[in-house]
Amino acid sequence: MYSPEQYEDVGGDLAGQGFADSYFQEFCAKYDLQAALVAHCDPENKTTRALWSHNVPTEAFNGSDNPILRESIADCFRIHPKFHIHNLGREKETLAARAGKLSKNLQEQYKMWFLPLRIDGQCYVFLGFPFPGKADKITRDIASELSRILYLLGTFATGEALARRLAVTELFVKEIGHDLASSVQAAVSKLRIIRDGRITGGAIKVKAAEIEEQIWDSYRIAELLGIAVDSSYTLREPHDFDLCESVRKVLRHYTSEAAERHVRFQFDYPGHPVWAFGEKAAIEQAFGQLISNAVKYGFGGSDVVGSVSEKDNEIVIRVSDRGLPLPVSPELEQIWDFGFRGKAAKERHVNGSGIGLYSVRKIVNGHHGRVYAKPGNETADFFMHLLPRTALKKELGLLL
Repeated sequence: MYSPEQYEDVGGDLAGQGFADSYFQEFCAKYDLQAALVAHCDPENKTTRALWSHNVPTEAFNGSDNPILRESIADCFRIHPKFHIHNLGREKETLAARAGKLSKNLQEQYKMWFLPLRIDGQCYVFLGFPFPGKADKITRDIASELSRILYLLGTFATGEALARRLAVTELFVKEIGHDLASSVQAAVSKLRIIRDGRITGGAIKVKAAEIEEQIWDSYRIAELLGIAVDSSYTLREPHDFDLCESVRKVLRHYTSEAAERHVRFQFDYPGHPVWAFGEKAAIEQAFGQLISNAVKYGFGGSDVVGSVSEKDNEIVIRVSDRGLPLPVSPELEQIWDFGFRGKAAKERHVNGSGIGLYSVRKIVNGHHGRVYAKPGNETADFFMHLLPRTALKKELGLLL
């Protein structure tokens, strides 16, 4: 449809200070533009995304693959591959019809500026709608002005995104620190019981096993932190393990937490071991996050139900709770994004950082599996699909 070569490269003109919005407003006033729209383009994937507008409702351009904006830009490229004055016309021309839907003022317009620009490898399009009789003010030197504004816009957006990510990471690290401290304190308390001789005989062995579990908890918490902040998660020391036993182990770990809210676990298993391959601790961490969320977001006194099953050459783990409903699309897919927290969780002040499900998906994807959520009949249902051990070994090139 269009290629990066069709955008004028203005990568050398990237200096500038101030706020991007005020720059755009000044630019529109300087060149007598009654409306303007800036879009980011991805020629490889043929997608567009509105970044900024003046007197044009951006709602019509929401979405990275918006056909209105994408096809409008394609129309301009077909008429002229470089920046030009585009004749909207009064007839049922594609661009004129679209512009008319966006603004009654633009429906009376005859001309539009079209400027494709490339900055640091990123492609942008500026669409300007001059006041009547002002379209001829377009000159080649406006490319450098626009490049400065677009660079500022990108810089500010990047800075805001980094700030949000740092805020989410800070909250997550605080939660991790609290969990680590709680786990260590529990282990120390049990060690003191042994040290002070308050238990003897076989009770010492039982207490030592509890301490060992607390230490492993600390290890798993630290592992989750590493997975969450790692830009790319890959399997490091995979091995065979019984997935049913791992599921039972995680459920035992969360029994006390569930009991505090009068929540019970009801899980179904096959009558035989279900052998999986991968990082056992990571899979347990991912499943544990789903169980923790089910207890946290489920209604007190309800059951968390689930199953481990084998079907269609996949291992499927299901977790269902009866509690806060899952959000609807597109928010349903966003629950897996870094730092995302749903409206219901915020309104009810449920603790969380928005990294748990993000880490779950990263772990499952690292095992060449898939994880998703869908609303059930008054339940929130989560599904983890994993490859059987032989299939994953072949996928990883460990078997001929």
